[in-house]
Amino acid sequence: MSEFPKREQLRVLSKPELEALASLNEAVGDLAHEWHSAIAVERRARSLGDGAERRLEGASFDFHAQALSGLYHHAFQYGRGVETLLWRYASASAALGITVLDRVVTGKPPLDQESLKRLCEEPTLAELEALLRIPVNRLLGARDADALARANEQRQRLLDGIEAAYEILTDDMIDERLDRPTAAASQLSIVAVEGCDPPWAALLSGIHTIADQTPYEIAYASRT
Repeated sequence: MSEFPKREQLRVLSKPELEALASLNEAVGDLAHEWHSAIAVERRARSLGDGAERRLEGASFDFHAQALSGLYHHAFQYGRGVETLLWRYASASAALGITVLDRVVTGKPPLDQESLKRLCEEPTLAELEALLRIPVNRLLGARDADALARANEQRQRLLDGIEAAYEILTDDMIDERLDRPTAAASQLSIVAVEGCDPPWAALLSGIHTIADQTPYEIAYASRT
């Protein structure tokens, strides 16, 4: 994760806006590091368990394999928990960043305290989709054609990920399926179904990137 811009680079922001962005940025950075560590532990536990299973070969006692199966279960649960936290804070950071960037480039006044507090919470699926539909050209301003094309491609992948989230949440095969309006009004960390793919599966990487990059886009916009 990139180092957060210096305070003077973000002088266009109000003090509460700057503090909110910085705090979420730090949270996302630490959670991302912990998530990658959790993934490594999960993979190692799976590999150890697979090896123990192969060595059984009809043995009467399988405590080793049982223990490593339990280790993998706990490693998986921990990793999923950290991933859920990462999604919650990364999506909030991206939502806040896009909103603040949009208000800077359009010359709107700083966000009030209540708006900031709400934006520091995980957005609903509909709120996130609305922010992702803000035209990239408006947010990024004067950039070369290749840079804008890459940004638009990234944004379209995220909008495809939004649709994938809807498909997961409204799937007829799950008992807890939601209708589309209910899914739209939901926070994904709350409605994720245990045992199913997380609804943010196609979104997390791109949203994490936006959360990481947007403070620099704000700093750039404040210079131009």
